[in-house]
Order: sequence, then structure tokens, then C-alpha cells
Amino acid sequence: MENAEKWLIEYLKNQPAESEKVPRQVVQWKPLDKATYKINVDATTFAGAGTGLGVVVRDKNGVFCCAGVRRTRIQWTSELAELQAIKFGLEIAVEKGFVPGEIESDCLGAVQQIEKEETSMAEEGAESEKVREMIDSLNGLMGIQFSVRESTRATHIFAHI
Repeated sequence: MENAEKWLIEYLKNQPAESEKVPRQVVQWKPLDKATYKINVDATTFAGAGTGLGVVVRDKNGVFCCAGVRRTRIQWTSELAELQAIKFGLEIAVEKGFVPGEIESDCLGAVQQIEKEETSMAEEGAESEKVREMIDSLNGLMGIQFSVRESTRATHIFAHI
């Protein structure tokens, strides 16, 4: 965990000055209504080199609690990779006791796949069913929502490590 935080700090130090950046929509962290923890997840695929998964957990005040990074040699589709990141985030939340919580993903397709009642025969459908079962097993203590990438920036960085 300490290494992940050091990498993030180092990365942020080496970013261009604010005046050099292209203006973006301002996205601020939003406090949670009911959940105690916000679990941001992201995935990235590396052409021919596998997939990276990133997780950042913050408490209801936005204070950093923990981060996780996982690399695999498997080349998933972007939606399947994001479903794997969501599953990874759930695993960390349960293992470390970050429940109740809200998972945030910047992949609308993955979030919609999980929220569907019917199961698809595609690999994404099978994986979303596993994630749905994990969420359901927490008896209403975990939710999931779509969030724009700008609000999951730190997680996006971890997924690229």
C-alpha cells in the first residue's frame, strides 16, 4: 500500500503545470449519502501485454484509505476488464472491512450489465452475474454507480502501473 501511495505522489509531482494543461470540466469529489466508503475502480488494457486493474478506497470525507493494483497477462475486452476491476474492488472492500460502500466505475456498459436482471450468455454477462452475486451477498451494504473518468483519475493512474 505504501508503494502505491508513493507512486501516485511521484506521478502527480511530474504532471505539467496547471497553465500547460488543456482545460477540463471541473469534477469534484462528492461526499457519500449513506455509504461509509467510496471504492473507485478502473481497468486498462495494454496492447499485447495484458490488463491493469486499479482500486482506490476513500472514506465518506474523501480521506484516502487504501489502494490496490493488479496486473494480468490476459487481454480482456475493455468491458470485461472493467468488470474484473469491479470484482477486485469488491474483494478489497470485503477483505479490509470497507463496508458499507459504493463502487464507482467509469464504464457505463459494465455498470448497466451488473444492474440488469437478466443474464447474458456472453463472457461479460457471466462475469457481471458473479459481480451481482458478490454485491447481493452483502445484503444491501454495497452499491454501484457510473462516474465520469475525471472523478476516478487516481484509480486510472493505478490501473496503468
